[in-house]
Amino acid sequence: RKMIGYMPQKFSLYPDLTVRENLCFYSDLFGVQKKIRMEKMKTLLGFSRLDRFTHFRAGALSGGMKQKLALCCALIHTPRLLILDEPTTGVDPVSRREFWSILSSLKNEGVTILYSTPYMDEASLADRMALMHSGRILAEGTQEEIIRNFRGTIYSVRGDPIQSLVRVFKNRFGTENVQIYGDRLHISLEEGNAKDLILKEASDKHFVINHIEIVPAGIEDAFVGLLKG
Repeated sequence: RKMIGYMPQKFSLYPDLTVRENLCFYSDLFGVQKKIRMEKMKTLLGFSRLDRFTHFRAGALSGGMKQKLALCCALIHTPRLLILDEPTTGVDPVSRREFWSILSSLKNEGVTILYSTPYMDEASLADRMALMHSGRILAEGTQEEIIRNFRGTIYSVRGDPIQSLVRVFKNRFGTENVQIYGDRLHISLEEGNAKDLILKEASDKHFVINHIEIVPAGIEDAFVGLLKG
């Protein structure tokens, strides 16, 4: 227990205690010596940018600040292994970036971090990952190793209106083969040269393709490919 820090997905600190009181409480739980406690709290509050909010009650903090406080409480006893359960679900994009910047610093200090996440951009930050579905591991390894095993060709398509094109291509190529990425689509096909097929399908339905190209598969493409299998 002394070697492990754990941060659950659901905020589980005491909302009626202040930021400082929660940290003191967890210091007591883990038996952190008082002479070490103040220095450790100062360091944690500093890099999490919570040092200006020590008198705020935890329940009054924003979602991102709550997660950073929970992380500080998990780190108060200087664990060697940090376990995080979907730590940024429901957190705004700016707070997410700040949170992962903190984790990157911890990794550089020698802390081993094990986390679960539904976001592929966060999964891609790991040295190794395991892609899971329904409690079963579909693939395991580095991001490069997993992508290398992808079979098929990815076509990046831009057109207008994009939502109508999604429906057209899903009906033609199957729901699992069409993914939307902002203003473009990824169409995953086994055919090595299906540009003409894609263009014809759009033309037959009276839609215009502005741009189409073959692009390298990403980790999300690989994951979707594994789900199809």
